[in-house]
Amino acid sequence: MWKSTDALVISTVVTGALKYATTRVRPSKTDNPNQWFTGVENDSFPSGHVSSVTALVTPIILEYRNDTPWIFTLAAIPLYEAGGRVKVQAHWQTDVLTGMAVGIIAGYCEYRFDSPIIFYVLPEGIYAGLKYRF
Repeated sequence: MWKSTDALVISTVVTGALKYATTRVRPSKTDNPNQWFTGVENDSFPSGHVSSVTALVTPIILEYRNDTPWIFTLAAIPLYEAGGRVKVQAHWQTDVLTGMAVGIIAGYCEYRFDSPIIFYVLPEGIYAGLKYRF
């Protein structure tokens, strides 16, 4: 679960930076999907909700895919979230697809990484922060 937590934090930072850099207008405010760089109050691209959910389930799916094939049903959660965000006009399709890609990449990177970035329970106590051995 620490891999999912780390992936969530990474995807949140990345999507936050992209939202700040691109400032895309949400579909509920305009019918033109080409309105980019319009001010910091516009933060449609990419979808942080979809990115977060995808980042949470990706390490779990990758970890248990060989032991429990039904674990792939967890992929329905980000798909449902993406469809819902588009349906209520909170995001454009490209917003949710990019959010999903960010979540998958963050989850995969954390799955491959053997040491936690944020939180780790040790026999002597709890460790919070980046752990690196020289």
